[in-house]
Amino acid sequence: MVTAAANVLVCAGLDPSGGAGLLADAHVITACGARPCGAITAQTVQSSQGVSAVVPVNSKLLRAQLDALTSDMTFAAVKIGMLGSIEVAQAIVGALASVAAPVVWDPVAMPTRGDSPLFRGNFADAVTLFSSLRDVLITPNAVELATLVGRPLNDSAATRAAAVELAHATGMQVFVKGGHLTGTEVTDALVERVGALDAPANAFHVVEFTAPRLATPPGGVHGTGCAAASAIAAHLARGAKLADACQLAQVYVRRAIAAPVQAGRGTPSVV
Repeated sequence: MVTAAANVLVCAGLDPSGGAGLLADAHVITACGARPCGAITAQTVQSSQGVSAVVPVNSKLLRAQLDALTSDMTFAAVKIGMLGSIEVAQAIVGALASVAAPVVWDPVAMPTRGDSPLFRGNFADAVTLFSSLRDVLITPNAVELATLVGRPLNDSAATRAAAVELAHATGMQVFVKGGHLTGTEVTDALVERVGALDAPANAFHVVEFTAPRLATPPGGVHGTGCAAASAIAAHLARGAKLADACQLAQVYVRRAIAAPVQAGRGTPSVV
């Protein structure tokens, strides 16, 4: 008996240490019960101690890879991570025009360990490109969201308001992670569209997920953003509603933070 796969298409950078990027995405998606496949957006020189160089892939090659995959397979969800360049973003968005699946985008532009930019070009142009797609959830942390809206965000209320603002400005749904804020609790907030996908994108409501803050090693745990977005995509691929997928992803990431992997001499990671 042949079983239909819940395929998740992944477009992400290669972290050779396996703590984040495409390798970690594949691990998380598999652990959450879906099947990963995809293509690399950028090569990095990276270890558990940080990122020292980033080289985006050839955008024409990436587009050819994605066209080959999307013409052969049906995808139940898409996970996008590091883009590398605006040309890579254009290739991905062009290929996804024919894919009828929810897209989960983790909008990383700078590494948490190291100072090598993860994106060449104006990141606002990438936001505009992805907002042209039909069904996108963007998953910034509070620091990334502050960059996207152009002001500092110091508490959960300000972060929630900024997420609503971003949703109205772009039409994308937003899942903002609160781990970078201070306090004894962590609140993640989902700004979810109200109504059908083809309805005007001007009505959203907010669902919050609050949990006690977990103790973390000095320097934190690497790969939490990749893991959250990948877990959401996997649960969407398996048929979960968006709010349920976000809550299940929060549970997965909290378990990973509580038991991180010390793969090298640097920061421990979620996988």
